[in-house]
Amino acid sequence: MFFAHWEEFFQTLQQLAPFGLGNREPVFAARNAKLLQPPRIMKEKHLKLRIRDGNGEGRCFDALGWRMVERLQVDPLVTGQSLDVAFTVEDSSNQDFPGLQLVLRAYRQATLVPLASSAVASQMAT
Repeated sequence: MFFAHWEEFFQTLQQLAPFGLGNREPVFAARNAKLLQPPRIMKEKHLKLRIRDGNGEGRCFDALGWRMVERLQVDPLVTGQSLDVAFTVEDSSNQDFPGLQLVLRAYRQATLVPLASSAVASQMAT
């Protein structure tokens, strides 16, 4: 799901703003994102992950998980691990780290998805 031209994508996304109750902010998903570095803990409660799309090509992103550090104690993350992530996209307000960043909504260990589900397979058989 990682886009080749993020800046153009983000500009297009901003045309849908403002986001709020009647116009929810879009949440995106990426499957098999690779964790490139050990997770960083920020201010004892926030999580920062450095990830890249699963094929190992393309841009790396920082993914920030606000108030997600407790989850590391229950489900530790390991460098090189594949994750399925749900996220929103925002422009970083931090002057030291400008650019686009992902804001984690959820993550889990990547799961293998069969090429054809049983429903699709049964439709193909008829």
